[in-house]
Amino acid sequence: GIKSEVQFEWNSREAMLLINNLLLVVATASVLLGTLYPLLYEVITDGKKISVGPPYFNRVFVPIVCLLFVAMAVSPFSRWRRTSTDVLLKQHWPFLLATPVAICLVTYIVATGIDVIAIGVETLAVWILVLLARHWWQAGSISSASQLGMMLAHAGIAVAILGVVVTITYSEGRDVRMEPGDAVSLAGYDFTFEGVQKVRGPNYLADQAEFNVTRDGEFVAKLRPEKRFYSVAQNVMTEADMDPGLMRDVYVALGEKVGDTAWAVRVHVKPFVRWIWLGGLLVALGGFITLLDKRYRRERRLVSDNVVGTAA
Repeated sequence: GIKSEVQFEWNSREAMLLINNLLLVVATASVLLGTLYPLLYEVITDGKKISVGPPYFNRVFVPIVCLLFVAMAVSPFSRWRRTSTDVLLKQHWPFLLATPVAICLVTYIVATGIDVIAIGVETLAVWILVLLARHWWQAGSISSASQLGMMLAHAGIAVAILGVVVTITYSEGRDVRMEPGDAVSLAGYDFTFEGVQKVRGPNYLADQAEFNVTRDGEFVAKLRPEKRFYSVAQNVMTEADMDPGLMRDVYVALGEKVGDTAWAVRVHVKPFVRWIWLGGLLVALGGFITLLDKRYRRERRLVSDNVVGTAA
């Protein structure tokens, strides 16, 4: 048999790249399975329905993400073919020393009822970002477009998953019955219902509510959710209103009328939603910058020259 002379160890950069890609594929497949399985089950069982909820994703997706974060943290500091374990320990010793402190903190968190899984994933995500910043600082400059793209892509994955975990874990919402003048508090925000008026749109007639949102007595936003009736299609649509922000999004949706002047209202405060999109943009930007690396252009020129030479 033919044996390749190029070999690499488990902690080499080649191995880390392979592990990263494998974990990304498995994580994507697990989400796809959880999404499509209820549909396939309904088709196979002639209409029987089943739902896949958060417990599945917590037990399957979260461990994969944790392993992915560990591989992402190691890969920028690993070397081609072989990496000394001492080098990796030197780069990561602060995190290793902080582990006992983290264990004590997790014990306290369990006692106070905070989500331990979320704290763990958040810690790993922040660890990735800190290591990337440290790597950038120690290098002094970025030597190539591929290196910059790698760092941006890794940071993007950490930011996106951090956004997902924080949004899912710490989002708050309430469904309440409100009349004009009523106020409801949620996550430090006060929502005051000012009333409802009829408004006409291009192809609909709507009940438009008005809410003043304040925080610690200071004005934040004026939100105007609507309940729209489309006469042509003869259907009713709910149009929520939102005050976006980098650290949180505030939503208000108008439900059904439940009295002469009372309405069902849903309010939400979702932190870090924008971080999910920001992470995706960083990953895309990192991939685009990597394509601009001079080495790839040089390789394409060499291939083109070889093709021309062969044809001649």
